[in-house]
Amino acid sequence: MKIFKKFIFVSFLAIFFSLIIASLFPEEASHKYFYQAPWFKFLWFIVSIGIIIVFVNSVQRRDFGFSIIYLGLLLVLLAGLLASLFKEEGFMEMKKGQTQDDFWINDESSKSLGFSLSLKDFSVEFYPKEVKGMRFIKAYKTSVGISRNGKLLKEATIEVNKPLTFEGFWFYQYGYEPKLPEQTVLQVVKDPGLPLAYSGYLILMLGLVFSFRRLWKI
Repeated sequence: MKIFKKFIFVSFLAIFFSLIIASLFPEEASHKYFYQAPWFKFLWFIVSIGIIIVFVNSVQRRDFGFSIIYLGLLLVLLAGLLASLFKEEGFMEMKKGQTQDDFWINDESSKSLGFSLSLKDFSVEFYPKEVKGMRFIKAYKTSVGISRNGKLLKEATIEVNKPLTFEGFWFYQYGYEPKLPEQTVLQVVKDPGLPLAYSGYLILMLGLVFSFRRLWKI
């Protein structure tokens, strides 16, 4: 049992330093050599088992503050594992009036959305004042419509930090081509671990609040 505990601890340290190193690589390389690598998924699984053991022990000791914290950590770890196994990510380049039902994962393959996305309008807003002869962008706005079998299901405007979500897909405003003012670039992400991650963060914060309240006897 002691050897297993040491292995879990070493696995945790390996993941921690791997995340730091992966952040130094380009996104494509970090996914290929770290997040999507079998060894990384294995270590992530081992650490999750360790968190489960600690969670069960804390429940048995009726230490509910730490039990909630460990539960939150476990959900975040499981969300990361789901993301490494099933996350889909790509891009869409669309012109005004164009309709697409897939997105590009790389230069050679595409993935179906299961519905159609139509670009109704795209605009770029600049700050009024120029700085050293340059105009800086204030906001991107992409107006789209979602339909299936010719039936309009949803209309929305996508902005930076205001993505569109639909049936598990997240559409982010990624950029545009200055030479093609009516063309927008959207980043498409489908991550089944996101709801679990958000739930984990919320539970983790509740556990911290509960623990600090007991510590300071509020």
